[in-house]
This record gives sequence, C-alpha cells and structure tokens, in this order.
Amino acid sequence: MREILQNSINKKLLLCVLALILLFLFLLLKKVSFLDENKQDHRKISLAIDFDKNESKVAIVLGVVGSLKLENLIDLQKEITIGIPLYMKIDDDKKLFGYNIALNLDAETLNKKENSLEFLDGILNSNIPYQAAYINNDRLFNSSNTIIEHLFKSLRDKEIIFLATTNENSSFYKITSDLNYPILRNNIFLDEKLSSECIMQNLVDLEKIAHETGFAIAIGSTYPLTIKTIKEWVSTLSNKGIKLVSIKDLYKEFQSN
Repeated sequence: MREILQNSINKKLLLCVLALILLFLFLLLKKVSFLDENKQDHRKISLAIDFDKNESKVAIVLGVVGSLKLENLIDLQKEITIGIPLYMKIDDDKKLFGYNIALNLDAETLNKKENSLEFLDGILNSNIPYQAAYINNDRLFNSSNTIIEHLFKSLRDKEIIFLATTNENSSFYKITSDLNYPILRNNIFLDEKLSSECIMQNLVDLEKIAHETGFAIAIGSTYPLTIKTIKEWVSTLSNKGIKLVSIKDLYKEFQSN
C-alpha cells in the first residue's frame, strides 16, 4: 500500500515538473517573439526616418483668376505661391504680406507695351513682396533680347526667382546662363482641363516627377475646384515622401543640386 502511494506521489511530482518545464518554454518563446516584434518596429521606424530625410519637394503656383479676393485664398496651404497678374490693381498691397507671391507676367500684355522697360521697372519696384515671376505663355513672348535681358537682370538683382512655363523659349536659358542666374522650369499645368479627375491625375503625375528628380513644379489657377482638389491631395502626402514647399524653398533645393 505504501509503495502504491509513493508511486502516485512520484507521478504527481513528475507531472508538476513537466508542467513547470512547459510553462518555462512557453514564456521563453513569448519573450523571443516580443523581442523580434520590437526589432521589426525599430526597423520600420528607422526606415521611416531615412525616408523623411529623402523627401521629394513639390511647389505649386496658382495664378489669380478674376478679381483678387483674399478670403478665397484662406483654404490654401501657406506653402502655395499666388500668381498676381501684372495688370491687376492692388488697392492695399499690405494685405499680400504673409503670402508667397509670384508676378504673372502676361506675354501678350508685355508684347503690346511700347515702353516695356519702364513698365517692368514700375511693376518690380512696387511694394509687393514678389518671391518669383513667370511669363504666362512664355513661348508667345517675342520681345527683343534687350528687354528680356533687362528683365532677368532686374529679377536677379532683386533676388526674384524666375519660373519658365515652357521649354520652348530657348533664348531664356541662353541669357540667364550668361547672367549666372539659374531659373526654374514648370513641369505640369494642373487645370487646363477643369475637372477634379484631371487635376488629381496631374497631381499624381507631379508626385512621380518629384520622386524621379527630387523636386517638381506645377502651375494652375485659383479656381474653386482647383483649390478644393489640391486640398484633398495635400491630405494624402504624409505617407508618400512628398513635401509641399514654397517656390522659394524649392529654389534652394534646386540650387543645392
């Protein structure tokens, strides 16, 4: 009887020992799994940090359509540059401070001006804080090289960035190269077709160019639909490695490359 009882106790002890061994192995495996997960999370964080260091930059210029109503621009991202037409009358230019402003030099208007040099000087010497300038339809700009050179010298001396809207006016690049005045070139026109689908597709194409070259530029207009679509697009950028910047900040990136 005593032997049977002893055997029973031994079996119970053996089962307890086995149970403790199994519990130990379970806890050990769980700890290894936890450490592995931590390593993976750390790797993801490291990759995210490296990706942020290599963000591609995008700049957008929106030319004002119709009369300038600043209340219509409130929904715009602060990095977006507003293109002010050269013929637009600004009652109070102080209202423009705080915005990124570009001068939209309309080609047809410039071509018709008899005193283009004086006209340009008057515009550029105003109190409006222009950061950039571009010529709408610059392929139509047929002024003499003297006027073009005067324009670029004035922009360079005032540290105003020039944005070529097309690649068709080769004289721009020759003159600016001689003046040691690097200029930017537009990549995409956003809203030549005014539909949300077309604008959004153009923004997606802009992303691709930015990833390929490091930065990209688009020109559009202050149509309500354009502003609405850009706002929707901006909300998707955080996980794409794309950063929306002002034309001035993008120019710094351009110069560094």
